[in-house]
Amino acid sequence: MKTISILCVVNTVSALSQNTLCDSIYFIDDNKLNGSINQGTEFLQTKVKKGDTIIWTVMSLEGEAFVAIDNISINNEYCEVTKKSFDETEVTYWIGTIKKDIPEELSYKLALLLGDKKEPMFTNSYISLISKG
Repeated sequence: MKTISILCVVNTVSALSQNTLCDSIYFIDDNKLNGSINQGTEFLQTKVKKGDTIIWTVMSLEGEAFVAIDNISINNEYCEVTKKSFDETEVTYWIGTIKKDIPEELSYKLALLLGDKKEPMFTNSYISLISKG
């Protein structure tokens, strides 16, 4: 069982000005040596197995621009996610536990809050968890 960190980096100014996350979002995880692929792109595939824990965090390329993960849509049968916050702060992150081995690939979506926009923006279903099998 392993803990895998996934960082979502958002070009917040570009996403807000174009009203889309396409070409303005990049994903990186710390599991490349174990088979994750497409690092630094919108198409990250993170290799996981039953019992692994995933921690999702987000940051903006622009240091002062607000960005936060509002929700993660993923099949709860395979991965249960919970929103957490760092002690004594309003800074949040999401943690997921792989409950059972996934078939081959399990796509998921993030809902992100950006700037002062009231409604979240959604990722395309390009990001996924892939089986270690």
